[in-house]
Amino acid sequence: MDVVVPFCFFSALFLRFFLIGSENTDIGGIEQNVVYSIQKLLYNGDLYSSPASAPFAITQYTPLYYLLCGLFAKIFHLDPSMDIHRIYVTGRSLNLLLNLGNAFLIYKIARRIFDLSSANSKFLFCISFVLSFSFNYAVRPDSLAEFAAIASIYFFLLYLKTTGTPPMQVWALLFSVLLSAISAFSKQSGIQLIIIYAGFAVLMRNYRMLGYLIGFSVLIYGAFLAIALSFYPYLLENVIGGIANGISIKFFILIILEKNLFLLTVIPLIILASMLIWRTRGFFEGYPTDRFLAVSVIGTFIFAFVTALKMGSTIQYFVVFMNLSFLLIFNYLYNPLRMHPTREAKLFKSLPPLFLTYSMVITIIYLAYIGKQVYTFNIRQEPKTQRIVAGEVIRFLKNEIKGDSGNIVFANISPDYPTPARQGINNYLFKNCIFPQLDIIQNSTKPLRVIDYESFENDLQNGKIKYIIETQPPMEFIISKNYVKIRNDRFHLVKQMDEYLIYGYNQ
Repeated sequence: MDVVVPFCFFSALFLRFFLIGSENTDIGGIEQNVVYSIQKLLYNGDLYSSPASAPFAITQYTPLYYLLCGLFAKIFHLDPSMDIHRIYVTGRSLNLLLNLGNAFLIYKIARRIFDLSSANSKFLFCISFVLSFSFNYAVRPDSLAEFAAIASIYFFLLYLKTTGTPPMQVWALLFSVLLSAISAFSKQSGIQLIIIYAGFAVLMRNYRMLGYLIGFSVLIYGAFLAIALSFYPYLLENVIGGIANGISIKFFILIILEKNLFLLTVIPLIILASMLIWRTRGFFEGYPTDRFLAVSVIGTFIFAFVTALKMGSTIQYFVVFMNLSFLLIFNYLYNPLRMHPTREAKLFKSLPPLFLTYSMVITIIYLAYIGKQVYTFNIRQEPKTQRIVAGEVIRFLKNEIKGDSGNIVFANISPDYPTPARQGINNYLFKNCIFPQLDIIQNSTKPLRVIDYESFENDLQNGKIKYIIETQPPMEFIISKNYVKIRNDRFHLVKQMDEYLIYGYNQ
């Protein structure tokens, strides 16, 4: 372990530095969409606009991550039109720091709360950092939401463990609720924390704790929401009304359940964690901190599993669960202060060396996964070639488009490589694109809820939309039933650049 831990950590850190500087505009989770919203924020402060009005844009997450990236972009004097790659680098760098902070908090919880050994705590630090997904590498709010969630859990555990004066406990609980609000206002999934805390208070029959939680939550969440709505009146229309993702069992099976990382990590963790909780009566016996950890492991799993059933979800929802599961399992198997009679069974005697070996193997597998991401986005020639051609499309249209407005572009392009992909076209033309985040509409099961198709078709007919960009093969999703006919009647092919087709409006 003394060799494996530093090797895996520094190797992962080295590879993450390569991903930060990648020229690819989508290393995970369609980060182009988040960057577009950051560009809007830097350009005119218009982070949330009406999704039903052109340009049909949806800022789909709560505001704190956008604001944090915007703050750093302002500090570094980044121009939303000229410094687009530097915006990507800034967001990815921020996420790397947040992932390191998340791993450090896991280390602190292991050492300070559960009294694990220094070696085991350092191993958990390494596991937490290495076991991350492409959403953590990309310009997305997941890393901030997860960091604030783990920080909130840390303060809640401090509240449970504190034996000092009651005011110290109350302050710890206050910070826990505050950090849970920061998580929820970074990404909506952070709301799970306050539900888990309240459920634990009921389980413990600690109604004073429940009262503090309700009071602090009403005060803090209410203040966050009131401030956000005062600056962004369209906030709720974007983060709640803007996306109408439906439940898709098929999507869950294909995108999550059949993925190797899910099968290798989430499935073994839930089986072993559930078995340990069941055999040790983890909900009902032991220290309050141990009981809370058991509740939070099951709670975060249920939330992640239910949330993952909706269209567009990924394994990313299981990151907090994974972190807490490793903490719980290490606490049960390697902590002499938490000895339990059932551990004398033969099965429990064999588990510690087996799980340690599994943890080392899975850490190395995740390290290889990061290396594959680096190869895909930094080394493979095909994406580079496609980016070069997309750059030529951007330069051509920028030369054709004079001024910031009046020449609207419809980029009818998928964000996904290896098909001819968007490759940041909407970021470079962010002032002119009518559908800057087309995939959000595509992945919504009820697009008519937010999009006025009649207005869009009128804009195609009357020439407000001056250019259309498509690819060969074309994107399968068709925005409206009359689109192809209108394009054929009103537009002509201006230029073809490799697999990209540029149509111009017939004057």
